Amino acid sequence: MKYSQIFKKAFENYTKMAIRPGYTAGRFASIRHGKKMYPHIKNLQDKLSNPQSNPKQLLDDYFKSDDTKLNNHSFAMYLIDALEAHDPKENWGKYYPQGKKVVFYSGKLYLGTMQSPEDAFTNGMSANSTPTLEPYISGTSKGTGLSTSKSKQVAESDSQEIIPMIGMPLEEPMVKNGYTYKINYRGSGGVDIVGTHKARSNSRVLSTACKFKQEVNIIGKVEARDIVGCWDHKGEWMANPNYQPNFAIKQPETFSARRALIFIDAVGKDKDLPKSKEIEMQSL
Repeated sequence: MKYSQIFKKAFENYTKMAIRPGYTAGRFASIRHGKKMYPHIKNLQDKLSNPQSNPKQLLDDYFKSDDTKLNNHSFAMYLIDALEAHDPKENWGKYYPQGKKVVFYSGKLYLGTMQSPEDAFTNGMSANSTPTLEPYISGTSKGTGLSTSKSKQVAESDSQEIIPMIGMPLEEPMVKNGYTYKINYRGSGGVDIVGTHKARSNSRVLSTACKFKQEVNIIGKVEARDIVGCWDHKGEWMANPNYQPNFAIKQPETFSARRALIFIDAVGKDKDLPKSKEIEMQSL
């Protein structure tokens, strides 16, 4: 009867429109999703209650049915979240619609910025945030998230700030030089922009400029321990004394758990939300 209990928990969350980390309910969400026991949902409940049934086959049929809606606050999405929470080893994430897929990235990144090494090496780096996932995925996120690149060349182009001399047309613009940072990103919120849009088959967004930028938009912050060091505008290297090369985080096994971890500050702490495990890795 395990799946009946999972169904019950999912339906409770659905009827009260519980927060799904990374998704905020719009003003019409409660109207569109009536929070009712629709016939196809009731049919699933009845079948799952039958001890002779094959619950995984029933769930597969349900998620593939034309009657099943997969909007952010539809019952089916609450059910996927509940299934992933109870059976993280099962591949319930395969039922997420293609248009909601997200590809995450960890590893070597670069960032051009005016932020000083004294500040970055101590406090890390952060940018504007929102409790909603989708704005971070746009190829033109307009300041939402911390935009980094897999390419040092691209990051270097962002390490200068051009300040026009307003009212003085004959004057050369002033150039303010910043720094190009090398990052060993090990957090949970690195969204691979090109990878995500490829997974969504969203070729409309994948312009030549988008591909060239090789952007990884970071939800949250880059911790000081992940910053290897930086180059100044003359190419001189400065190592970060607070970089921890042996530090790593074991990421959650499911997409819903990762969303909860990323957006936990936005939705408040919940004892039922999975937490990441910080571990020390031995140098090879």
